[in-house]
Amino acid sequence: MRADDLWLLTLPLHHVGGLSILTRSAYYGTGVLIHERFDPVAVNEAIDREGVTLVSLVPPMLERMLEARGSRPYPGSLRAALLGGGFAPPALLRRAADLGMRALPTYGMTETASQVTTLSPREWPDGLETAGKPLPFVEVEVRGPEGPVLAPDEEGEIYVRGPVVARAYFNDEEANRTSFDRRWFRTGDYGAWDESGRLRVLDRRMDRIVVGGENVSPGEVEEVLRGHPAIADACVVSFPAGSWGQGVAAALVLRPGAEVTTEEFREYAGRRLASFKVPRWICFRETLPRSDAGKLLRREIRSWLAEQVTEKNRA
Repeated sequence: MRADDLWLLTLPLHHVGGLSILTRSAYYGTGVLIHERFDPVAVNEAIDREGVTLVSLVPPMLERMLEARGSRPYPGSLRAALLGGGFAPPALLRRAADLGMRALPTYGMTETASQVTTLSPREWPDGLETAGKPLPFVEVEVRGPEGPVLAPDEEGEIYVRGPVVARAYFNDEEANRTSFDRRWFRTGDYGAWDESGRLRVLDRRMDRIVVGGENVSPGEVEEVLRGHPAIADACVVSFPAGSWGQGVAAALVLRPGAEVTTEEFREYAGRRLASFKVPRWICFRETLPRSDAGKLLRREIRSWLAEQVTEKNRA
């Protein structure tokens, strides 16, 4: 932080990402510019004209800002944009980098009072596919099923410990028993270290799909699907698949004026993914449900897809 920093706040204040901007700026004695709601044009104008040096975003916000920006580069006065709230496609971060924006992926949650890892501006643009290294005074481990700490490139569950981590949930003994272990917090997220000590966050344990014994990361599949020129947004979830256990389903949002058939889309995905990762059930929607913080509401998508399957079986 610098004495003349001005942090643009567009995230909801009832979310830890928005609240932490206020507490951080109060601690350092720096300025905050608060927007009542997110508007990509207004955010771009504030960066251009009001001296904004820092901004916190979620991936859908950044996507809309870049679309509204066109080819105009960002001013050098914008030192960084912190990006959290879910998986940030590296292609999106590279688009921002092409316009001079240092979009820095972060990882954190309410239980850890926001960030626990962040990609350093000193490392940017290296490491865009990661969430960076642990912050000072925070310990992060990636553990296997039986608890051993894993080496780089080995996937496991992320554990966090430090003064920013909550000690317990209020009045929820079952959650405390499964989530806290000797001051370590079990996040429920899967990840892996890269060779430089940066954390790659893969997906939520509950979101992971198992197809015939093979693990499928929804985030990996979504990144491939969003790479199709006709796709504006994508959400991948599981559906019951008999002896296979689960199958891969995708809800997709087309870009305005774009057209693509499910057969064409499966062919596209099949050239880039292992066969068991290719979505077997594809539906199109006008929008995807997201929380105020921009996170995909996968539970709603699962329910909606189940309704679509039921209606098709009745037809």
